[in-house]
Amino acid sequence: MYCPNCAAEVDGMKFCRKCGVNVSLVPQALTGQLPTAPAEPLIGVVYDRRGRRRERQQRPPSMESAGKEFFGGLGFLFLSLAIWQFFPGGQWWWFWMLLPAFGAMGKGIGQYLSVREQQRQLPPPNYNTPVAVPSAYPQPQFPVPTTSELKLPEQAVNAPQSITEHTTKHLDAARPREPERS
Repeated sequence: MYCPNCAAEVDGMKFCRKCGVNVSLVPQALTGQLPTAPAEPLIGVVYDRRGRRRERQQRPPSMESAGKEFFGGLGFLFLSLAIWQFFPGGQWWWFWMLLPAFGAMGKGIGQYLSVREQQRQLPPPNYNTPVAVPSAYPQPQFPVPTTSELKLPEQAVNAPQSITEHTTKHLDAARPREPERS
């Protein structure tokens, strides 16, 4: 068997050693038994402005999204009434703002009802369940040292008390001493 990309011999390999192409499906293609891909639903498929396909994420309904949709619809309703009353020429087109208003309010109410139905199907929480309290605390795996065992090493006893004292001690030893003048 040969690689379809570079014609190198690829018997029993998943990838071509010469060009790196995945050749694991070549034997299946030669026998005509390629695996079929599952059919993708067209619902929720969105194309961006570059033409790339994107899947729209459908989130499960929640109280937050239901409230957001409903109050967004109320905002459109108040906006349409404001256009009708306060904008010149608004008497002719204000009612078109009612379409997104009632649509968003209906979507919010629908999400609210589906969340309530999901909550109704869940079993009620049982607050009377006893909490398991351990009868004994776990013992440490290693013996805990006592205070008599926690002594400083003998070298640390003669160690300087601070960093500056230690540095000064080294500087004094390295500097030649001047004779005292009288």
